[in-house]
Amino acid sequence: MDADVVAGGGDPGRADDRGKAENAESEIGASAAGSKIDVAYVAQLARVELTAEETALFQSQLGKVLEHASRLRELDLEGVEAAAHAFPVYDVLRPDEPRPGLTQEEALRNAPRTAHGLFIVPKVVE
Repeated sequence: MDADVVAGGGDPGRADDRGKAENAESEIGASAAGSKIDVAYVAQLARVELTAEETALFQSQLGKVLEHASRLRELDLEGVEAAAHAFPVYDVLRPDEPRPGLTQEEALRNAPRTAHGLFIVPKVVE
């Protein structure tokens, strides 16, 4: 395991860690007051290092978000049609039609380096 992983040290692929993630998912459905989602554990899974102050702040913010979500569950939505968007979404793209492109010479014309009709680029992966 990498040394930069946040305290807790679990391997995200281990069965006991998956069980903990599943428990966190089920707790999301619980009331916000009883929410026990472990921000430090979620940060570890995301490989994000948090200070104690950040963890406490995010835990508080998450609690407020979940509290608001639980209030939304109390709304009477009988007869309200489900929608992904507030306004209808239409495909405004032009039809996909073939058009002439550049020739090989035109494409390579402004390249800083070429060889045998190919672009020469610096190595970026070591």
